[in-house]
Parts: sequence; C-alpha cells; structure tokens
Amino acid sequence: MSASSITLSWAEVIYAATAGVFRRIDSIRSGLNKHKHAAKSDWATDIDGACAELAFAKFVGAYWSGHIRSFKAPDVGDVHVRSTNWPTGCLIVRHNDDENCGYVLVISECPRFRIAGYITGADAKSFPIRKGTDGQADAWFIPQEKLRDVGSLFSQEAA
Repeated sequence: MSASSITLSWAEVIYAATAGVFRRIDSIRSGLNKHKHAAKSDWATDIDGACAELAFAKFVGAYWSGHIRSFKAPDVGDVHVRSTNWPTGCLIVRHNDDENCGYVLVISECPRFRIAGYITGADAKSFPIRKGTDGQADAWFIPQEKLRDVGSLFSQEAA
C-alpha cells in the first residue's frame, strides 16, 4: 500500500476550519454528547476532521461541501474520511458505521495531509475488535499497513 500527500493552501485551511467551527457550534446548540472516543477536544476533532475531508477531496479531485448536520452521511462522494494526528495512527471503525461504505484514513499535520489508505466497513469489521476503556466504545482499529491504496478504491468504482 502506498501513501500519498496533499497540502492545503491557507485559504483552504481557513475554509475547512470554519466548517469545523460551524459543526461544533451546531452540535453544542443541538445538545449532542461530547465525543467520548476522542482524546482531543471536540473543537479540534471537528476542525481537524473538516480539514482532512477537504484534503482528501482535493487529492481525488472531488467537490467538498463542508456539510453540517450530516453525521452519518459520507464525507466525499461515497467515502467516509477519518483522521488522526498520530503518524502511525489506526483507522477506527465503530459498530454503527456502514459496512457497505469505504473508510479513508488521513494523517493530519496541517497544512500537510497524508492519505494513508482505505478499507470497507465490512472488511474492517472482520478484524479483532478492541474493547473500549475509560468510557470509550468498542471499535475496530485498523493499522495503516492493513489499508488498501486509495487508487484501488476508484478503480473498483469504475468497474
């Protein structure tokens, strides 16, 4: 599996970060629970996630809407984007994630992002599950070396 990098312009970072702020404010206003699975603050989670989504969209040449209030909808096309600041971090798939969708892991070091790879929800859920601790939910943690090259995601869609 090969990884690919993309750099956002500062204007793109501002655009994505603004979408992340709107998402966080909307979640607070709607009384949604704090992300119990996140080690970083909700603000950082939403901003980093939005930047990763835009980076992936830019990488594949797709439109990114910066949507708000579409928690379980795919982020770019039919793909869910997951991000981490950990260079060796895993792609995390949870029980309520769609088995029929693709999940992409983006490593964030703003304004640079590395597209680590992807996996389908069904394939992710074939890995051993990791039991949650300290209030975290059980989930599948997929190591980067087990992810597929993102290019194969699009060659499958063309078939």
